[in-house]
Amino acid sequence: MKASEKQDLTKKLVSRLEKPYGRPPQAPDRSVLETLVYAVCLENDDYAAAEQSYKALHEHFHDLNEIRVSSITELLVAFAHQTDPEVRAHRVRSILQFVFEDQFEFDLEAIRKKTQEQAAKKLGKIRDLSPFVRNYVQQVALGAHLIPMDDRMTAAAIWLGLVEPGTSTEAASDAIKPGIRKADAPLFCHVMRRLTTEPPGRSLFDPANFSVPPEGYSPETALSRLDDLLRGKSRPSAKSKSAASGKADKKPAKTTKRSAATSKKAASPAGGGTKRPAAGKKTKSRSRAAS
Repeated sequence: MKASEKQDLTKKLVSRLEKPYGRPPQAPDRSVLETLVYAVCLENDDYAAAEQSYKALHEHFHDLNEIRVSSITELLVAFAHQTDPEVRAHRVRSILQFVFEDQFEFDLEAIRKKTQEQAAKKLGKIRDLSPFVRNYVQQVALGAHLIPMDDRMTAAAIWLGLVEPGTSTEAASDAIKPGIRKADAPLFCHVMRRLTTEPPGRSLFDPANFSVPPEGYSPETALSRLDDLLRGKSRPSAKSKSAASGKADKKPAKTTKRSAATSKKAASPAGGGTKRPAAGKKTKSRSRAAS
């Protein structure tokens, strides 16, 4: 797909998704460090779950230093309702450990004065930080033109034909970025998050279950498939409709034939004797079908 075609498709997809999902919520005024922690809570989940985890961290622990020195097991209480709670707990602790050792305090605001390249290099030093968390912080806290993509959003991008199957989250971010203006990036991320974390898309784009058919997903059918998904419908092919219509037309003739045969048997004395076995056979057939 050409760059111009991808850009056009992306605009249409965002326009369709904005209708049910609306504009992105106003971003809270968080520090760089707070944004880092929140991004860990948000990855591969919805806003409500992220807010719950972020709030739980501050409710169950006295301060950031207590979170830093707590064990992974102890931190699980904040992420118990989310997938990959151990990974999230480990990442939060790694962030706080890095900042404390680097600054001797829990403050990363100096990174705002750096260039985006310097900021990315600094964030890249934090152990086990995912590309989504790095890109999210640079987009939301530092104003960079980036598209933070997590596993769910990448699965949706594959399904919509925006990127090729097997594309990593980082590669997906790089591939989609040229087709989206900086001003539209937050809206794109917002609608993609809601599409992939709320029904009916939540199940479809679950990284544990998402799969790609041998023929892949064509961008040419992306809009129609998206409409079907949002409506909770699957659109049958013309061939299927024709076959279904043909079967419906044949049923009355078949039923009429059986009715005539049944009437003929009922009219004769022998018919009464053969009626019970036929009924038994029919019941047996139904029983097999039910089993």
